[in-house]
Amino acid sequence: MNIVRRFQDGFQDSNSIRYNVKFQFHTIIKMNNVEVIKTINDLLIDCIEVTQEQIIPSANFYKIGRDSLDYVWLYAQVEKTFGFKITVDEIVKVKTVEDFYNYVIRKNNQNQ
Repeated sequence: MNIVRRFQDGFQDSNSIRYNVKFQFHTIIKMNNVEVIKTINDLLIDCIEVTQEQIIPSANFYKIGRDSLDYVWLYAQVEKTFGFKITVDEIVKVKTVEDFYNYVIRKNNQNQ
C-alpha cells in the first residue's frame, strides 16, 4: 500500500506574492494479490459508488459505475495509491472487473 504524505507551507515575500512549497513522499509497501484486490474493491466502492455485491470479477467493468467522471476519479486514486500511471492504450483493453484486477496487479508488480 502506498502511504502518501504531503507537506504544504505557504509564505509571502516582501512583495506579498504567495508561494507554495509542496513535497510529496511515497513509501511503497509490497502488497500481495489479495491485498491489491481488496484495495481495488475499496476504491471501486468509494469512487464509483458501487456496493460490494456489484463487484463481480466477470462483470462488465464499465457498466457497474455511473458515469465516466467516476472512472476518471477511480483512475486518479489508483495511480495515487499504487504509484504508477494508467495509460489510455492499456486501460481500453480492460473489459471486466477481473481484467482491471489483473491490470493493476501487473502494473503494481512492475512498479515494485
